[in-house]
Amino acid sequence: MTNRHYHLMLVGVLVLAAWPQSNVQTAVGPRLVLNSAGHSYLTKGTNAGVPTALLLSPSFSTSTESGNPAGATIQLPGGNWTVGAHPVWTDGSPVNVAAVTLRADQGLSISSVKVKNLSPQKITAVKLAWYIFSEQGGDQVLRSGSTPRIAIAISPQASGVIEYSVVSFANEAASLSTSGNLSGAYHVAVAIAEARFEDGSGYSPNSETLALKWLKWFTTPGVGCYSCQNQRCAWSYIDKCYRCENGPCETCTWHSCNSCTVSRCGQ
Repeated sequence: MTNRHYHLMLVGVLVLAAWPQSNVQTAVGPRLVLNSAGHSYLTKGTNAGVPTALLLSPSFSTSTESGNPAGATIQLPGGNWTVGAHPVWTDGSPVNVAAVTLRADQGLSISSVKVKNLSPQKITAVKLAWYIFSEQGGDQVLRSGSTPRIAIAISPQASGVIEYSVVSFANEAASLSTSGNLSGAYHVAVAIAEARFEDGSGYSPNSETLALKWLKWFTTPGVGCYSCQNQRCAWSYIDKCYRCENGPCETCTWHSCNSCTVSRCGQ
């Protein structure tokens, strides 16, 4: 190596050492990771260069909009269970949920919702409702909630995507467990609770009735749609991964073990 090359390398090192840390840090997004012991932990990303991951055994470290303080660790129940989410689509309704995206690395949350406007009016705001059912629990609503009214502009006969954390199953799982365990398949149904239109009118269906109607149809043996994948997204606690399973009139789009989108067929 020549003296000139050594001098250039030394100058480069000195410049990097003197550069403000805020200019060289790289933001890292949240992700679900398995360690060598088989335990999962959720990284929330970096803030000012300091990772904010907390060890789970297994559990989720989340910062949510559901009342948990930032950085709270949520212990997931053990057992053999899955959870998936579903858009509640009702034929004849002026506004419908067309698709939902799930994120394991954000507390098993529904992170975005696609809304289809089938009315002749422009939508200006939407409120969403969610309901948790289990296959073993029949039509019993185990947990439910709703979002605030969310402003969004959707033209007639068009669709719009709401980027909002509707519900985190990790936040609800403990209250559903028995002796710290879950078993079976759980479903989170997302329905329209309210829609506001540009002319000042509104649409406020009984969202629980819509969800129960969807559940009865969804669990009827043999139902399905022609020219459709007929698959849903489900996150498995055993596999720590989303997978596509049988689901009538739904399309499963697998992005990764941490993310999956389920859509109403044709939407």
